[in-house]
Amino acid sequence: MALVSCAALAYELLLIRLFSIIQWHHFAYMVISLALIGLGASGTFLALMRKQLLVRTRQVFVNCLALFGPATVGCYALAQQVGFNSEEIFWNPSQLLRLVSIYLLLAVPFFFAGCAVGIALMGWHKNIPRLYGADLVGAGIGSIALLITLTVVLPLQALSLIALVGCLALLVALWELRLRWRARPALVFALIALPALVWPWQACPPGGGPCPCRAGTATSAEAAPYVSAIEPII
Repeated sequence: MALVSCAALAYELLLIRLFSIIQWHHFAYMVISLALIGLGASGTFLALMRKQLLVRTRQVFVNCLALFGPATVGCYALAQQVGFNSEEIFWNPSQLLRLVSIYLLLAVPFFFAGCAVGIALMGWHKNIPRLYGADLVGAGIGSIALLITLTVVLPLQALSLIALVGCLALLVALWELRLRWRARPALVFALIALPALVWPWQACPPGGGPCPCRAGTATSAEAAPYVSAIEPII
């Protein structure tokens, strides 16, 4: 529980950083509503499917953890292909649809994180104080850890590390729940997607030189080429 909360909060803060680099700064604060969309959708899903999900609490919890890690990198990579241009939003209606598409894509990891936390609170309600405490501690650690991490690595590389924390949460869950390995679709997908976590590290500047997006004072024009290895950027 602590690890998935840690990764989810770090992911939210990292999106704020990435949006502030590759778009105008006021788009960065939209990440808060984006996170609320994903978490709210997960709550609605759990409420509607409560009876069906509670009978297989462990499996649902593990599957959500398995999907969270790869989704953080995969959904961001897909969002980059949308080609949103904020400067055209006032005269090109299609840009609004592209913005909504980006919203939905980047909200997917929050959906899986919210489902993992929600099903844990529903299925193991006798341990709610312990689970809620772990959730708060993990969220706090994730926020602080990201700030420290961004002084060492690039934002996209931090995204890869967040995905790895999500994978670590999966391994810890399998160990704590004493679940035997089974070829569940979500777990197989997580294994297949692991190589994709290497992609953010390809955004390093050639020759190991300094990267402007590592510094807090970098401008969008200076930092954008190092934030994204795929064109067009969001």
